[in-house]
Amino acid sequence: MSDSISRESLISNSTNKSNIGKYIVVVLFPLFVVWVFSAKIMRNNLWATDDFIFINDIHIDYLYDPHAPSSTLCRNSTNHSYTKKYARYGCDSSLFLYESMLKYIKSSLRKPFMIVFGGDSISYWNFLNSSQLQNHFRWVMDSLGQLYSNTPVIPVLGNNEFIPNYGNYESDRDNFRNIAGSLSNILSNDELSTFNIGGYYFRDFKERNLRIIVLNSIAMIKDRNYNVSITDPHGQLEWFEKQCENGSNLGLNIGVVMHIPTGVTFWQGPKVWHSRFSDKFNSIVSKYEISFILSAHSHTDLLLPVFNNNNSWSHISLVSPSLSPSHNNNPGFRLYKMKNGKIIDYTQYIADISRVNQEIKWEIEYSFRSAYQVDDLAFPNIGKAINMLKAKRHEMFKYLQRVMAGVPNDDSYFYCLLSANNQTEYSKCQSMMYRSFNDVY
Repeated sequence: MSDSISRESLISNSTNKSNIGKYIVVVLFPLFVVWVFSAKIMRNNLWATDDFIFINDIHIDYLYDPHAPSSTLCRNSTNHSYTKKYARYGCDSSLFLYESMLKYIKSSLRKPFMIVFGGDSISYWNFLNSSQLQNHFRWVMDSLGQLYSNTPVIPVLGNNEFIPNYGNYESDRDNFRNIAGSLSNILSNDELSTFNIGGYYFRDFKERNLRIIVLNSIAMIKDRNYNVSITDPHGQLEWFEKQCENGSNLGLNIGVVMHIPTGVTFWQGPKVWHSRFSDKFNSIVSKYEISFILSAHSHTDLLLPVFNNNNSWSHISLVSPSLSPSHNNNPGFRLYKMKNGKIIDYTQYIADISRVNQEIKWEIEYSFRSAYQVDDLAFPNIGKAINMLKAKRHEMFKYLQRVMAGVPNDDSYFYCLLSANNQTEYSKCQSMMYRSFNDVY
């Protein structure tokens, strides 16, 4: 009897264990499959992160000659003792430089949710006609769009997307329509409708609580053929305010991207916005809660204050270094990190081209949070970073090296830029720097 019971118990226990095993397999195997599939997707960059890539001022020079010195803009070959296949300080980008950046991004960075192109796709010295420029811009947009599947490219007009350079009010519409001809698969019909009018548009990323407003800052610069009858070029500022108001009412964070920022961006005769337009822009930025302002054009890494009508900061524009090393800077680009529609950090990537006859190597230069000891890139924290630079000379020296993406540079311009409240004070500061540099600090 006991033997029978033992056998039945054994059989029962064995059956129960078998059922438990089947249950485990039925429940856990699908989870395992999902985990494996998810890991594979992650590896293949098919899931977008909350990051976005910002690339600007690539200035591709189809006539770049690796044997030519910078004194000829790298155009005319000489008997140089060394060649620079990728890039040379003082010259615009070769195709090899641009392609090396694309290759690095695709192989090293996870899929972003968007790629922003900050403007200036062609070399200043490549004189293309409108058809050639359209084809070139289309090729650049396609090359960026092919980096990742289904990742939108957000193009911004730079001054070199105009014919002639920086354009004029009479030929603007022709320029807008010409570039729009290369954007039919990039922008929606609604976006193209305002782009054709004034080179501006917006896009919502509602799942990220974000509205990106793309402005045409080229129409705002002071050395265009301005006259007093032009109060709002192409109705852009009125449109900008409406989009800020509408986005805010929808509960979206507002991000602004443009090519030329307001303020002083060059130390040689700056091409800045006309005061009539910059005052209105600053007023709008002061009125609405703008999450971030990103710009380009200077080829340098800048923290550029946006001043309101009371000459106090209303915001800080984050200016990215260029791919082109024509301003004696190292090539660079940025990866911005976001959370809930706000930028929490960025990582700056550079390629040190000072090394002769070596393959180009892309590397991290710095991250903002680590370098400036802040929690995120909210406006008050960027202000804290600037105040730290002004207060600590050794931090200013670190900043100066970042300005040129790793190439050392004189700091008088940058000290005055961060210290002055307006252009008059900036000029006065510049005149003092060489007489009493230590006293200013």
